[in-house]
Amino acid sequence: MKRPKDWHVLSIGLLVLLPVLLAGCGAGGSNAPFVSGVTLSPSGGVVAPGTAVTLTATVADTTKFKSASWTAPDGGTLEESTGLKVVWTAPTSVPVNKDYHLNLKVTQTNGLVDNQIITIKVGSGTGGTTGFITGISLSGTGAVQPGDTVTLTATVSDSALLKSAQWAADGGTVTVPVGLKGVWVAPNPLNAAQDFHITLNATKTDGSVDSQVVTIHVAASSATTTTAVRITSITTSAATVALGGTATLSVALSDTANLAYVGWTTDFGRLVQTVGTSVTWVAPVDAPLNSVAKITATAYSLTGETSPADVT
Repeated sequence: MKRPKDWHVLSIGLLVLLPVLLAGCGAGGSNAPFVSGVTLSPSGGVVAPGTAVTLTATVADTTKFKSASWTAPDGGTLEESTGLKVVWTAPTSVPVNKDYHLNLKVTQTNGLVDNQIITIKVGSGTGGTTGFITGISLSGTGAVQPGDTVTLTATVSDSALLKSAQWAADGGTVTVPVGLKGVWVAPNPLNAAQDFHITLNATKTDGSVDSQVVTIHVAASSATTTTAVRITSITTSAATVALGGTATLSVALSDTANLAYVGWTTDFGRLVQTVGTSVTWVAPVDAPLNSVAKITATAYSLTGETSPADVT
């Protein structure tokens, strides 16, 4: 048998992502940039960890286009590395204020090369994409554990410009999804420690949207099992008993909190009780002199384990 599980929380972490930025870099072998632009989708808003970003490059003259290749030296994953359109997936764990650079190399039919560097800035911050969301605070100062309820309260730079606020999460349950104050409940049970991302999308009266993501780390559920009980000694009130006489036998145990019961057996004579930490044994009235009885006590733990011990 197992005792009820006890929940243990590790930590809480907050991770807020900054907006995705595109920074163009100079051309390579041509006198003027052959690459006329690179667009990102999603554009604007917050790119959460693990988000797939589609990058589409355009060139000044498609008739002179020969090839395009991409690399991601700083991290993330490119699903393909050639062509004017690729998909890059952001890392699932993002350091503070880190720029992820994607290198684009476009070759023309005349052999000239244009190089572009696209910078996607991801990191920790206090505001949303456009700065309309100025911060998100979480209720409580302790660690979050499975099943805990977390209240998230957001602030904006000008509440008069707020049209709506919507909360969403990639795990757990958002019980209050609308408004600047949202409520999220951590999953329970949780087999392994996990980060959960809660996103706030704030829509302004002009239709623009500001987004912010917070990351909450929840530890795995932890079960506490009982410890097996051991018999450390058996004592008897008399080492020698007369015919028809009695002796009281008692056990000392390593742990009584996890004890189910102690059972007794004997190969000679009679036990008045067969269960308990203390029992009475009765000698036969017609036994031969100097007979020896073997009395065995067995401790049964809540875990189902047994610990036998005997005395003669």
